[in-house]
Amino acid sequence: MNITSSLRFTHWLLVPGLLLLAACEPNGQQPSIDLQQPTHATAQQKVEAVVRVFVDASIKRDFASQYQVVSSADKQVKTLDQYVAEKAPRERTLADSFYQQISYSIEDVKVGDDQALVRVAYRFPDVERMIKERFGLSVLGKITDEKFDSMRQQLEAAYQNKVPPMKHSTRDYQLRKESSGWRIYLGWDKATQNSSASNSQ
Repeated sequence: MNITSSLRFTHWLLVPGLLLLAACEPNGQQPSIDLQQPTHATAQQKVEAVVRVFVDASIKRDFASQYQVVSSADKQVKTLDQYVAEKAPRERTLADSFYQQISYSIEDVKVGDDQALVRVAYRFPDVERMIKERFGLSVLGKITDEKFDSMRQQLEAAYQNKVPPMKHSTRDYQLRKESSGWRIYLGWDKATQNSSASNSQ
């Protein structure tokens, strides 16, 4: 196992698809999520509620719940099964023991008639710094599964009763207003079009 993959957080936080544990819905079934808002809720409140569903599901690695609030344009490109299969496989990382300490806040919300832009600020454990402080640069090489488990246990013990060093990152989310409500637009359709155009050249 390469230590680079051991240090890597999952899509999710830093890149679409944030670092985290928690299983997806059994059998790929789409869970029931109540996205209904009071009739007096403002457009901004509705937009924020959808973003929170998406981000919370990302942290929990609940990809079925994430998919439920993805735009219809994106769903034309990837089915739920395809999305779950794409996101689920991954190697263990030393960050897995600290995912509970990930937090986020909505920093900015811009809402138009049918589009919105939301900036989310993430705060999460700086596992790379933790490893360097605890083990030094000597770990920057191949490690066995046995050594990986030993390192994980030592990190957990070292930060059991204290706050680990933290990192910050931001990500902007685009939303589109559809007949079913606001939905996260990930641009899968554009990515497919660009890929097709490149292949035709």
